[in-house]
Amino acid sequence: MANKISDVYPNLNKTSKLIADVYFKDSTLFLSKNLQELGAITKTSGASVIRFCRKLGFKGFKDFQIACAQEIPGKQDNTVDTIINENDEPTSVLYKLQISLEKNIADIGKTIDHQSLASAVQLMRAAQKIYVAGEGASGLAAQDLFYKLIRSGKDAAFVQSSHIALEQVANIKTEDILIT
Repeated sequence: MANKISDVYPNLNKTSKLIADVYFKDSTLFLSKNLQELGAITKTSGASVIRFCRKLGFKGFKDFQIACAQEIPGKQDNTVDTIINENDEPTSVLYKLQISLEKNIADIGKTIDHQSLASAVQLMRAAQKIYVAGEGASGLAAQDLFYKLIRSGKDAAFVQSSHIALEQVANIKTEDILIT
């Protein structure tokens, strides 16, 4: 469901985006709340929630709820102890890492403000040059972003030293951006 909503998100109107944002933050609300409650939570209305469901290709809210319920991951993932022990077999370690990563990614996805993300992407697309800076562990993420930018054809620069990054700031033009 999240993939389906993500695909149509850029084409949604403001009201539907409010509903989608709530879905991304806590999809279980759509299983436990009625239309009026969802309207209040999304700062829209029950009718808007129904229109949102229909935009996604469902006949109505109940069909949407059924599709949401079918996507709920099995309870077994929540009962797996993801702590890796020295006696764990390689397959067990791999499974525990997979469960842990899936949970972490899902948790991160719920915290992302989609409007801010869209604004950041727009700024990056419009930028003449993108300066990326980071030190330590943040430097690894910054360097990864830098590599992705240059592979996509953007004019980008990466600096691991905060002192040199401060010197580069003096060269930034109004059509450039700095990501730290």
